[in-house]
Amino acid sequence: MAASTFKYQSVTELRNLDATFVASTVANDPMLGAMFPLQSVNTHFIRFRQKDAFRGLMQARGFGEKYPVVARVGASEYLFKPSSYGEHVAIDEEELTLRSNGDAGAAAMDISDLVTEADEMLQTRQANRVRHNLWTLILEGVYTVTNKRKAVVGSDSVTIARYAGSDWSTAASATPIADFRAVGLLAEGTSAAFGPTAKAYMNQRTANNLLAVTNAADLGGYKVDGGGRLIGMADINRIFAGEGLPQIVVYHDGYISDAGTFTTWIPDDVVVVVGSFNGQTRLGQYTLTRHAKNPGRGPGFYVGVRDTTGDPNTDEAEIAVRRGFNGGPELWYGGAVVAMTC
Repeated sequence: MAASTFKYQSVTELRNLDATFVASTVANDPMLGAMFPLQSVNTHFIRFRQKDAFRGLMQARGFGEKYPVVARVGASEYLFKPSSYGEHVAIDEEELTLRSNGDAGAAAMDISDLVTEADEMLQTRQANRVRHNLWTLILEGVYTVTNKRKAVVGSDSVTIARYAGSDWSTAASATPIADFRAVGLLAEGTSAAFGPTAKAYMNQRTANNLLAVTNAADLGGYKVDGGGRLIGMADINRIFAGEGLPQIVVYHDGYISDAGTFTTWIPDDVVVVVGSFNGQTRLGQYTLTRHAKNPGRGPGFYVGVRDTTGDPNTDEAEIAVRRGFNGGPELWYGGAVVAMTC
C-alpha cells in the first residue's frame, strides 16, 4: 500500500487523549470518580459481589480459650459478559479532495483538525454511553443494550432500593422532609446509612418543585433566620443537616440524542439518594474489559484510524477514525442507593 498523502495524529497521540477524556468525564459527573471510578481490568467477564449486611454480636471468650470462628458475610454473585460498543467517523473522499491542493509533489496535507473533530465527537458519544449505562443501572437496577437494529445484545440487573414519596409538584401537600425520613428508615438492617453525609441528586425541575413547597406541616413550616421564607437550596440544606437528612445536589446534565432531543440523566420527579454501606462510599465501578484491537489485547478504550487513501486496490478513499470499548457498570452495594419518585 502506498503512503498516505495526508498528515494527522498517530494512534498513540490519540490514545494519550484518553486520560484527558476520563478526567473531564469524571469531573462532569458526580457518580463517576470516587463512587464509581472507571477501571480497566484485564478480563473478558465482569464479575462482582453484592455483600450482605454485617451482623451479630461478638462472642465472649475466656482467657486462654480459642477465638470462636465467625462465618464470612454472604453475598450475591454477578457474572456477565461485557457489552461491546464502537463507531467510526469517516472523513470522506469529497472532503479530502477539497482539502487537497492538487500538487502531487507537495508535502502531505495536514488534516489534524478534521481528525481531532472526528475523535472529539466519538469521545463525547463514548462518554455518553458510559454515563447512560451507569445512571440507568442506578435508577432502574437494570440496563439493556440494543444494537442499531433494536435487537437486545446485553441485559443485566442488580438489586436497588426504591421509595415512592409524596408529589412535590403539589406544593401545598408535598412532604419532602417526611419522604427523606422514610428513606433513612430503609437503611434498617442493611448496613447502609442515609444521614447528613449522604447526597440526594435531582435535576433542576425537581429542585424547583422542592423550593416551591408551601406545606406548613413539612418544609413550608420552616423559616430562615429573621423569620423570612426559604429562599434557596442552601437554606434547605441547612435545615436538612439539622434534621440528619441527606444534602441536596442539583445535577441537571444529560445528553443530546441523534434526533436532537436533550434527556437528563436523572428524570423529572426522581431523586437518587446515595449513602454509604458499612462505612464505604465507593459503591462500585465501571469496568473496561479487554479489547482485541488494543495493544496486547489489553483492557480500556480503543482508538484507531483506517486510511485507504494510499490503497490502489480499493475504490473508497477515506480516513476513518474509530473508537470503542467493552465493559459495563458494577454496583457492589445496592442497598446504599435509593431511587425515590416524588
